[in-house]
Amino acid sequence: MTIRKLILSAATACLLAAFGYGSAHAQPPLLGIIQDFCEDVAQDSSDAQAELGEATADLPDCAEEFDDCQSGLFGNDPVSCLVHYGECNIGEGELL
Repeated sequence: MTIRKLILSAATACLLAAFGYGSAHAQPPLLGIIQDFCEDVAQDSSDAQAELGEATADLPDCAEEFDDCQSGLFGNDPVSCLVHYGECNIGEGELL
């Protein structure tokens, strides 16, 4: 799911909760819970978008490091190159 779809889905859910069925039947404390939930979803969406931007910027560095590793610049262990490349793309400690 792309970030835009995620944000659109979250916004739709919040709007439905705030103005749709929920607002006609919700008690005041429930409206506060809905508002807090919508704010949390908006913050999580913003954080995810920022992390995606950082990962996109880091991706060319991973490819360059992999090329350097394959060329023998840092040794000649192809398995180590692949493991390092995977960790660079996925995140250290998340490969296995």
